[in-house]
Amino acid sequence: MERADQLITKLADENEMWKVDVVKKKEFRENIVGDIIVCSGIVAYLGVFTENYRVDCVKNWIDMLREFEIKSSPEVAIQPIMGNPVKIR
Repeated sequence: MERADQLITKLADENEMWKVDVVKKKEFRENIVGDIIVCSGIVAYLGVFTENYRVDCVKNWIDMLREFEIKSSPEVAIQPIMGNPVKIR
């Protein structure tokens, strides 16, 4: 009975983590189109420019996405969206 109680307590903690994970995944899914558009632009056009210019372009692109009502993450970065964290490390 004691072990069952411990298991239920641990599963309750997992339930909270799963709820947070579901919210994050839903947000990621809603923003994926805009994020991929910006990342594709970064790869295709911005590789040869300075960092300041790239940052300005990305901000402008995000503003344009909002004008066309395309959702994207507030801060779009290429590494977390198109990169593999294990390979990056």
